[in-house]
Amino acid sequence: MELKLQIIKEIKDKGYITISDFMKIAMSTYKDSYYRRKNPFESKGDFITSPEISQMFGELIGIWIYNQWALLGKPSNLNLVELGPGSGVLMRDILKVILRTDMAESFFIFMVDINHELVLKQKENLHFFNKIRWIESISDVPNSISIFIANEFFDALPISQYIKEKLEWKEVILRATEHNDDIIFARLSLHDIQNEHFKYEYKNARDGAIIEESRESLDTIRILAQHSNKYDSISLIIDYGYDVIPKLRKHTQYFPTLQAIKQHNYTPLLTHIGNTDLSAHVDFYALKKTAIASGASSFGAITQREFLQNLGINLRLQKLVDTNSNLQTILKNQYNRLMSKSQMGELFKVISISRKGTTPFLFDQL
Repeated sequence: MELKLQIIKEIKDKGYITISDFMKIAMSTYKDSYYRRKNPFESKGDFITSPEISQMFGELIGIWIYNQWALLGKPSNLNLVELGPGSGVLMRDILKVILRTDMAESFFIFMVDINHELVLKQKENLHFFNKIRWIESISDVPNSISIFIANEFFDALPISQYIKEKLEWKEVILRATEHNDDIIFARLSLHDIQNEHFKYEYKNARDGAIIEESRESLDTIRILAQHSNKYDSISLIIDYGYDVIPKLRKHTQYFPTLQAIKQHNYTPLLTHIGNTDLSAHVDFYALKKTAIASGASSFGAITQREFLQNLGINLRLQKLVDTNSNLQTILKNQYNRLMSKSQMGELFKVISISRKGTTPFLFDQL
């Protein structure tokens, strides 16, 4: 069934669906959902990620992983786990680094992905390494010490949206038109407890203010935190978003970030359902707060610019330029895209989650 018709059917059955429900259907629930069937990294794909921009990104993550492995005591049975590994380019560039070290025989890779087309691409890019297993859920990661990498993973998880109207908070939902042939936005009143909670947390919000929450993101963080507590695991999370304490949020910081992108251009949310990438800015403060509430420690957020700079991206760029002088302009453009304040350098943030008492590599220097 066409996804739009499936959504209308669910609305008809339930009376309405939430933005979170809509995102799940559009992105992952059915075989025709975006991440079940589409390769967003193909030649005319919908977006591009840091590993696709430059090899420097993955190589530096590889350096971080090696140093973190060393800090963990160089375990011989490490799980190296990537959440939402895209085309496999990030892991390919990571392996370029760590396979040249004494870590080479000490880890097994787990790739968490639901997109069979992307899995084929990952296998193509990682054909030179055979200690890899593909899984569809983070819950399938073995119960042993692990390093989790999540680059542009959390931004794609479903969110709920809430709007303040006449001093009351309401949830943004989707209903069908009278003849059930189209989908429209609507509002749903909240229970008193949730409404009062939002009023307390978001004191500076004015009428028209919008907040977004991702329960699925917080559930994932709880799993990562539990893994950290039990097995001394470490998570590295890189994504675009914000790190703002709710009570200190300025009235100018209440705006929707949910967006639909098709072939690198923004498109209306309810157009081309299942054929556009849906994503929203990550609330890093909520992730950190959840990790701490789950008994783990969290570090950051710091900007991608600061993180890569501390890992030595300037030295890596210079070495690449020295050995590939004909590519100097291309390499510097790639560097600027990763590091510039007007591009990815400031908008993208980095946090790490670890067992309480364990400080991840680099974060003790920041």
